[in-house]
Amino acid sequence: MNPLKQKIKALPDLPGVYIMKNEKGHVIYVGKAKSLRKRVASYFLKTAGQSTKTVSLVSHISDIDYMVTSSEVEALILENNLIKRHRPRYNVILRDDKNYPYLRLSSEEYPKLTVVRGIKKDKAWYFGPYTSATSMRETLRLIRRVFPIRACSDEAFRGRKRPCLNYQIGRCLAPCVGFVSKEEYEGIVNDIRMFLEGKNRELARALGRKMAEASEMLDFESAAKIRDRINAVKKVLERQSITSGKLIDQDYLAVARKGDEAQAMVLFVRGGSVIGSKSFPFPKVGESSEADILTSFITQFYSDEKFIPEEVVVSVDVDDKALIETWLTERKGKTVKIIRPVRGERVKVLEMAIKNAELALKDRLGIEETGIKNLDGLKDALHLKNLPQRIEAFDISNIGGKEAVASMVVFENGRPKKSDYRHFRIKTVEGANDYGMMAEVLLRRYGRLVSEGEKLPDLIMVDGGKGQLNVAVSVAKELKLEGVDIISLAKERGEATDRVFVPNVKEAKLMPKDSPVLHLLQYIRDESHRFAITHHKKLRGKNMKKTVLLDIPGIGEAKAKAILKQVGSLDKIKEADKEALSKVKGITKRDAETVYKFYH
Repeated sequence: MNPLKQKIKALPDLPGVYIMKNEKGHVIYVGKAKSLRKRVASYFLKTAGQSTKTVSLVSHISDIDYMVTSSEVEALILENNLIKRHRPRYNVILRDDKNYPYLRLSSEEYPKLTVVRGIKKDKAWYFGPYTSATSMRETLRLIRRVFPIRACSDEAFRGRKRPCLNYQIGRCLAPCVGFVSKEEYEGIVNDIRMFLEGKNRELARALGRKMAEASEMLDFESAAKIRDRINAVKKVLERQSITSGKLIDQDYLAVARKGDEAQAMVLFVRGGSVIGSKSFPFPKVGESSEADILTSFITQFYSDEKFIPEEVVVSVDVDDKALIETWLTERKGKTVKIIRPVRGERVKVLEMAIKNAELALKDRLGIEETGIKNLDGLKDALHLKNLPQRIEAFDISNIGGKEAVASMVVFENGRPKKSDYRHFRIKTVEGANDYGMMAEVLLRRYGRLVSEGEKLPDLIMVDGGKGQLNVAVSVAKELKLEGVDIISLAKERGEATDRVFVPNVKEAKLMPKDSPVLHLLQYIRDESHRFAITHHKKLRGKNMKKTVLLDIPGIGEAKAKAILKQVGSLDKIKEADKEALSKVKGITKRDAETVYKFYH
């Protein structure tokens, strides 16, 4: 009997996850099952109803691994983790799965408001997500201007002996030195909670009562401050879009598709108000139905430390609805429902989500169509072997050879794919030797791809002139990179435009300034330069901070690094007391006292 068939026959009749691999051992599909044996066997049944995608998948399966779980919910969680780790070719993958910023109101005696990414299971309150960092910062600035809540670190709060500048300018009530009662501070915190929960009408009424009480007691200064808070709340109310009379938290999820391209859209509704939206591309979904796409989206989107609302409102019925509801409920610690409405106010908001999904898909396909035209133009202009659908571009950043780093940016179909961007620390080359650094980075990058049998890019682009091009060509010969195009882009002083160098052509190619192909190459080159410079500045900044600490007697490289890692910025180190400093691993009480005295 075929070893694969033997393996399938031996699969247990239990819930779990199955992992399908190709002949090179690469994971090509991950799935969950109530019964591993029945589910996996179903792929190999010769039925006319199998989709083209399934037929293709089965033709590439050489091995199957599995992991048994104690329940279907556990299988769902494990499936998510494995999909995110392996990103299998035949799974529907959520491309943008980053954590969004939230505002976190801590639960300590004197809470503070901070920006975090992701949610932890603690006693704090989380508000968001904020899909726009600008709107989040605007909200945070408004709160700190109107509600006098502390902004200092816990170390600074515990060690402070006198009020800070925020107290002087009326932005804090100085709980650190006992200038405000616990009850009064709790009142401010409750007002902030109501504001962030969208209960602004209730908050305005409550503040109105407080202002009246302050006026009756002839405390006109307090009444004026409360009046300012009321005005700020009213301004927010004026621009707030109320969508639900229930004032609950909801996510509205919709999918639009055209051919094998799809786009998911989420409208975030918090406290009855739309606070933001975010769209997610799902390219090359093949014959997957909208239900398949939305099911995959839900399980991947909520698998991270994201806020889970009370209701997930969907445009199509999802698979395994009861199972996913159970999983979401367990994660939230409170009942979560998945709803597909057919009438009422939810339908109106859902229609808005569907319309936005359709527009986002139309915009993306329009941009990609333009990008493909530019790629055709690039291929023709430079006589490339391939249509450069995947371009990997490299740049070196260093000052006199110090803190040298290289960047690799990736463009697919003419658009940046930031999830594939990489930094490289130069390990083997010393001094200002850009050619040697480029050779090291290219050897590391493509040596790994060749050894692991990974797919190579269509085009490799390096920043520089003929010399850097020759370096890249030499590396390609050494590694036997076949079928890959290589170019370099350089701008010499006094030149009117950039010059493009290609192998085996003596003269550089000059393109018109208004050429869309040249603009694409310049965009890629500028992006790789930006990515390299940003990382280089970050490394230099870390070293500068470390250098300041090295001026302190008894503090060497290891101790300086440990202090920076645990305490944070130099400002936080300056504010830290001896107790906080002594808690750093590897720092003695004597070291802590020395550091404290250095700054005080």
